[in-house]
Amino acid sequence: MLVALATVPTPDSDDARKKEIDSARLSALNVFQAARKKHLLSKADLAQTEEELEKARKESTARVAAAVLATADCENRRLAAQWPTLNGTWIPSVGLTGFIDTYPAGEGPDPKDTTGQTSADLEPFGGVGVEGSLSFHPHERIGLDLYISYMKARSSGLPHTKLANNVGGGATFSALFFSFLDDSEKYKSPDYVKAGFLPGLGLGASAQIVYCDGREQCAKERPDQRSVTPFFDVRVKPALQFRISVPITSYTSVDKTGTDIQPTLSIAGQIASL
Repeated sequence: MLVALATVPTPDSDDARKKEIDSARLSALNVFQAARKKHLLSKADLAQTEEELEKARKESTARVAAAVLATADCENRRLAAQWPTLNGTWIPSVGLTGFIDTYPAGEGPDPKDTTGQTSADLEPFGGVGVEGSLSFHPHERIGLDLYISYMKARSSGLPHTKLANNVGGGATFSALFFSFLDDSEKYKSPDYVKAGFLPGLGLGASAQIVYCDGREQCAKERPDQRSVTPFFDVRVKPALQFRISVPITSYTSVDKTGTDIQPTLSIAGQIASL
């Protein structure tokens, strides 16, 4: 006879099984939490890395900008430093200019005919001339210009006018007594860096003399003329400069026949753009 035996669970076996289940659950939970923690740490590391990269990028950009500004500043200082030397020497700039005067050709009223009934040929060739100049800059705030000129020219293109010899010369002295730029700030001015332009206030004077041997054939019938012109300059920018001057002129005049007229002295004031 066969007898089937059934196993009946006991309280001890149930507790053991629960412990195994709880242990498996705890192990799974530990694995999950470890994985989650690792994932969160990876995201934090990534965020920190991105923050560090952004910080490094900004610092790099700032260093490059500072380097560019420093380079430009250094170049401006180098260019500005040349002007006191270039504009601080007695070696002059030399100029030589030649010119030819012409007038319209054709016919006009004959000045010898008081009735105005006849005409005569105009004089289209006005003459020739040459002018030489020397410009000195012993200091960048001081200028001295000298010139001499010679012309063989007519006073106008009217009929019967003659060529006359005209010799002249002059000198101009100017000084900037007040500058709007401090010496330590010159390199910051684009006008100074590019062209050595110093804005400020200046004083000066010019003198001219002209002698003509043509008597009544001279310009304005003046055989000789002398003038002295003191002036005051205001220099703001190369395109914004003006001069207040007071020309004092004396000259000798002749009439149409070449007879002397009383010498004349004139004083005038004017404002002109430079």
